[in-house]
Amino acid sequence: AEVQTTVRQLLNAFGGARLSSDPRPPAQVPGQPGLWRIPFTLRGVTGRAQMLEILRRIESAPRLMAVEEFSFSFVQGMPNLTLTAVAYYRIDPAKPAAGGGSDGTR
Repeated sequence: AEVQTTVRQLLNAFGGARLSSDPRPPAQVPGQPGLWRIPFTLRGVTGRAQMLEILRRIESAPRLMAVEEFSFSFVQGMPNLTLTAVAYYRIDPAKPAAGGGSDGTR
């Protein structure tokens, strides 16, 4: 839910109908019990200043988030962004998250 909130905030702040998101299923990081990666993709028309601010917000998020793929091109003269980012969460596999959030915290 936290990743969805972050994506929704980015869409509302920078794109409205001009940006869309594509959530991907979470996956446990191989060889790292309890560490999960939650990828998402943003794509659409955006200006250079907006694109840089989106990158800044992802890179400075309170949770560990990283840009995995990034492309910026012009389609019919309009700047077009495609960005895949990943949020990482550690969930203690020994503790059930009953009553807590998806990251095992309250």
